[in-house]
Amino acid sequence: MIKIKHTYTLLICLLLSSNLVMAQQENDDTSTSTEFLFEEFTDGVVTFKDGRAISAKLNYNTALDQMQFKDANNEILYIGEPEKVIKVVIAKRSFIFVKNYFVELLSEGPVSLCLRIHQTRNAVKIGAYGGESSLSSISSLSSVTLNDGQSTKLSANEKVRFKSDLIFYVMNNGKTKIVLNQNELLKCFPSSKDQLKQELEKQQTKFTSVQSVKMIVDWINGKGIKD
Repeated sequence: MIKIKHTYTLLICLLLSSNLVMAQQENDDTSTSTEFLFEEFTDGVVTFKDGRAISAKLNYNTALDQMQFKDANNEILYIGEPEKVIKVVIAKRSFIFVKNYFVELLSEGPVSLCLRIHQTRNAVKIGAYGGESSLSSISSLSSVTLNDGQSTKLSANEKVRFKSDLIFYVMNNGKTKIVLNQNELLKCFPSSKDQLKQELEKQQTKFTSVQSVKMIVDWINGKGIKD
């Protein structure tokens, strides 16, 4: 069990001294909503490019696309200069900063696969007979925290809906490409396009499934395909 008080004191001192933290207070409702990747703020380690490694209670806010942590006063902060971070580890899951976002490292090898989950929040009206204008239900809240940190209370006939998007990143030969579908993955390996397409059809790869995409990238590494 880490000593939270000492850990957070060290965290704030180090990060503030190098201008790496920007305060972002959130409404308490946010800490239990599904916009967070983890159910609660979890022990983790932030490793910086200058060699520092700092422990904290961390979580990733998928609606704001921020790596966040709690300080000694239980306030939520986020890393303001993430490009200075080399890796974040939370509950044995690793995250790196790529193309302006923290992404989770799913497969590491000659071809690496990363994932970013982004959730969009929308308030929808509840009709007189319980009907709704949106069908993509994940969770509901009595209030919602906007990008500027301000909390807006919802009326009794409103709910917040969360729509999840999976954004995959394929790293190969020093290049990182965003892959959202089969055609974009095939473009990453032009000389092995036919072989890869055959395997994609065989595995019935679905880009709405994390496990499905991870399986095809593991197959690529197993076959030694690099292009």
